[in-house]
Amino acid sequence: MDEIELDSFSGNTVADVRRHLLRRYPDWEIFFERRLLCSLNYKLVSLEESVFPNDEIAFFPMVTGG
Repeated sequence: MDEIELDSFSGNTVADVRRHLLRRYPDWEIFFERRLLCSLNYKLVSLEESVFPNDEIAFFPMVTGG
């Protein structure tokens, strides 16, 4: 799944989006257990960042390389 639209979401923060997704897709808990980076409209943010209609949020694992 590449993209999900949350038409009836009533939260205020990225953390609220995360909680909503875990309620909707409980199997994703194993993914969200890890430390993830969050991006809001292509900018790295904390879970406390406010969200608004039409914002784009992405969760992805930390990446390392050498």
